[in-house]
Amino acid sequence: MNYEKGDILLYKPLFLLIIFCLLTGCSKKAIFISHWPDKTIDANGLIDDWSNDLLNVDSKNNLIYGISNDNENLYACLKVNDRQLRSKILMTGLTLWIDSTGRKKKDLGIKFPIGRNQDNRTGISKDTQSPTDELERDQERRNVPRGGQFAAEFQEMELIGFKGKGEIFRTGKNDPGGVNVELVFDQSGGMTYEAVVPFKTFNYDLKTLNDTSKVFSIGFETGYVLMPSMAGGGRMPGGRSGGRSGGRGGRMPAGNMGRSGQGVPSTMNAMSQPTRLWIKRIRFTTEK
Repeated sequence: MNYEKGDILLYKPLFLLIIFCLLTGCSKKAIFISHWPDKTIDANGLIDDWSNDLLNVDSKNNLIYGISNDNENLYACLKVNDRQLRSKILMTGLTLWIDSTGRKKKDLGIKFPIGRNQDNRTGISKDTQSPTDELERDQERRNVPRGGQFAAEFQEMELIGFKGKGEIFRTGKNDPGGVNVELVFDQSGGMTYEAVVPFKTFNYDLKTLNDTSKVFSIGFETGYVLMPSMAGGGRMPGGRSGGRSGGRGGRMPAGNMGRSGQGVPSTMNAMSQPTRLWIKRIRFTTEK
């Protein structure tokens, strides 16, 4: 097919526009809309506070998670049914990251549980127990009645960056008017984490700013275990990042999400890498 010179000139602006969009990213990335809860959410470790439409599934990490808000608080929930991942959280801790830039910055975080014998910020466990020992302890904890809370090792949290960049301080997990977190086993062996974080604790006023273009990111990140074979050779490298997170996911599936039946070598490998889940480009709503 032959084109006249005038036809080429006619399509040139369209061609340039397409190139411009490819270079500047004209296509907008998906926004995760955080909706208001249907009822009051308390940091009690019970997923019953969360309606199914607030819960999403991360199939890569075998997790159920929820993000919600009202004008006063940010709410976060994580349901863990995988046995290895539960044990890794108990050994190495879990950090909830809040990034007001919509990226993956780790300047503001809440670490709970703290884990045992940890390096601050790194989340590397130096516990002398093996991961298989922790799996046995995890099995014992599963017998705790529904709503049963853990012992003294789960009574404190670490707040990262709330008093200044890089500053870490330890406090009780329930702070009246401040951050509240909880972790609870249910009778089926599932573990539910909940956090209630007032916007005022990180100097954000949702009602006053009412910035509909503002996006946040929320990250869940475990630590990892320093394996005996690496004790003299430095730190284990960090693992691959968690699966991508998009908009609101489907309803929470019925029943448990399955358990790992892998052997000790696979368990050791899973424990030696952090597990991460980031929900990016979250927009908080200012009304129901």
